[in-house]
Amino acid sequence: MSETFDVIVVGAGIAGAVAARTLADRGLRVVVVEKSRGVGGRMATRRFGGGIFDHGAQFFTARDPRFQRWVDRWVASGVAARWFRRPGRSGMEVGYRGVPSMTAPAKQLQAGLSVRRETLVVAVGFDERRRKVSVRVQDDSVLEAGHAILTAPVPQALALLEAGGVALPPEVQVQLEAVRYAPCFALMAVLNEAPAGLPESGFLEFAEGPVSWLADNTRKGVANGRTAVTIHGSSEFSAENFEASPEVVTAALLAAVKRWIPAKTVAATSLHRWRYARPVATLTARRVAWCGDRLVICGDAFGGARVEGAALSGLEAGEAVAARLNLQ
Repeated sequence: MSETFDVIVVGAGIAGAVAARTLADRGLRVVVVEKSRGVGGRMATRRFGGGIFDHGAQFFTARDPRFQRWVDRWVASGVAARWFRRPGRSGMEVGYRGVPSMTAPAKQLQAGLSVRRETLVVAVGFDERRRKVSVRVQDDSVLEAGHAILTAPVPQALALLEAGGVALPPEVQVQLEAVRYAPCFALMAVLNEAPAGLPESGFLEFAEGPVSWLADNTRKGVANGRTAVTIHGSSEFSAENFEASPEVVTAALLAAVKRWIPAKTVAATSLHRWRYARPVATLTARRVAWCGDRLVICGDAFGGARVEGAALSGLEAGEAVAARLNLQ
């Protein structure tokens, strides 16, 4: 038994959210398939020990006018706000946060859409004769569409295509296999008292050592209960220790920030491993497509490893499919 749509979007992160909204606003029947309980991808929020944590991406900036227009709409509708200013490529740039948390923009984008959460995709195939994409999920049900946009990390997208028997053109295969990601630890800590000596924003970056940055979710405006701090490991530390025990990793990260977070103030911790946290070998193209734009891969590995890059990649993927259907 299968269900049929115009477009299937695999992944409900910001790339998938923008792609889906772009197509749905043109009147297409779109379904988003997401393996997690929530939407947002690495713009993620978790509750733990009485605290609320943005434990993935902490903020986003806007350098491209197209993305700035999205951000302006989010700010106007109350799902984003200015958080801080910092030096950027051309002077000071604004760091924005989601309101009440980083999942909010993706939630707004997908409001009213068909989103299948907690639905694990196991294979993506393409029927050349029927010109149909098939997406098989874990319960063996099948979704079909004329087009599919895959926004999962590239190694996962390639595995889905291989499982579906899709043979990529050699040049496309080489391009995609060159993409590399750095992992990252996200340590969530509930504190008995607020961290000492942080900037007014509650966000502190580190130039070296095992920690990349720490953020006080309470000062940020995410948590309104117990003091909740997120600590991200650096790419180097996370890669070198990715298989280490949670106890070892937690101890190392807390030791690196003890000046701001004394051990005696830590009430509880939880460690999350992001295997595909940040693309470090990316493609300049905003998307890769074949079969006449019937199969498209996009995401933060295409055109810029930032929230903005992922959003623009999703936008261009959605626009490419719309153009193919003469719906510009």
